[in-house]
Parts: sequence; structure tokens; C-alpha cells
Amino acid sequence: MVTHSFPWPANSLLVEMASSDLVLVGSTYTPEAMSLLLDWAVARFGQRRITAINTGYHVDNLGGNAALVKRGIPIYGSKESVALLRERGESARNVALGFIAEQASPVYQAHAHLVLVPPTKLFALSQGLHLRFGKEEVVVFWPGPSQAPDKVVVYFPGRRLLFGGCMILGGERIGNVADADMAKWPDAIRALASFPADVVVPGHGDRLDPQLIQHTLDLLQP
Repeated sequence: MVTHSFPWPANSLLVEMASSDLVLVGSTYTPEAMSLLLDWAVARFGQRRITAINTGYHVDNLGGNAALVKRGIPIYGSKESVALLRERGESARNVALGFIAEQASPVYQAHAHLVLVPPTKLFALSQGLHLRFGKEEVVVFWPGPSQAPDKVVVYFPGRRLLFGGCMILGGERIGNVADADMAKWPDAIRALASFPADVVVPGHGDRLDPQLIQHTLDLLQP
């Protein structure tokens, strides 16, 4: 798990597959942080083939894409995320800037001027995505609208590992709901029952236990 705090801690995931490929799920907030992560990956693993997966159109799902594109790394993301980035990208940026508030801060300025780059390999949300790395499979699944209309989860069945992203709540409050469908979000969480997991990674927070799924439902339906 990779956590980038800029200004809030947000999680992404880097998985070394049995095939030696690396799968990057989610993103850092900025290309600069992504470059640091990629440099670390080379130092840690050597030169490997990397595949990236964006889990939505918000900045903590794809903010580092420019660095990935620069290094020729394919980035999977949904067609709907691309459309939302085009239609709502600036309004989502303004929501984030409102939370940061202090206009003179370096973090505010970085978010204000960040160029958001869409994914490069597209799939339809309703169809999802299945990727194979040797004998291992990676499943990208859209359970319906949740914290935003396009949030997907990424499941590694051979590892019983689920990256829930921002639809899974790792803290004690719900957080940003500017794009949320509060009525359908609980149904999206219940749909994750088809993915048995020993480790569940939330978009924010350091809890990694499978009880996070019920914890999210409890917060959404107190």
C-alpha cells in the first residue's frame, strides 16, 4: 500500500504479480509524487513491466497519470471516468480546493494548477475489465454508483485482496460526498460480497481488515 498525503492521506496499491509484472491500482495526487514512486519501484524491483488502473476520475484516483504517460505505462480506466473528468473535473477540483482553503499554501497552488490526464486504455463500466498476468487474474468491477458515479474496485482473486478505494471507508466519518449517490452507495457495498477478501484496502485510512465492508455499511446506514 502506498499512501500519499497531499494534503490528506490517500491510498494506492502496488502489487508484484507472480509473472514479475507490477500492477498499480489508484494513484498519487500528483505526477511528481508518481515519479518518486516509479523511481522507488525501479530501485526495489528493477526494470519491470507496469500496468496502471485508475479507479475513478477524482484527483486521488488519477492525479499521477502524466508521469505514467511520460514513461509509456498503459493506464486502464473507464470511458465514464474520461467523460466525468471532462464534464466535472473543474468542479471536483474546486471542491478539493475548498477543503484545502488556504490559497497561499503550496498544496493549494499545486492542486489549483494540476493538469489532470485521462487514462489511455478504456473499458465500459458495465462490462468491467479482466486482466491476466501469467496464471493470475485481476478483476476490475463497478458495483454501481457510490462515493462517485464511476468508482470501481480491483480484486486479486488469487490473493484474496480487494482494493475498495474511496467507496470503502477506512475512517470514522464519510468524508467528501459532493459526487456521492447516498441512496445507492450501500447497494454497491453489498455487491462486493462476491469478492471474498482477507485484505481490503480503503481509499483513505490505514485499516486493512475485511470488516471494513461492514464498517462502511454501518457509517452509511447508522
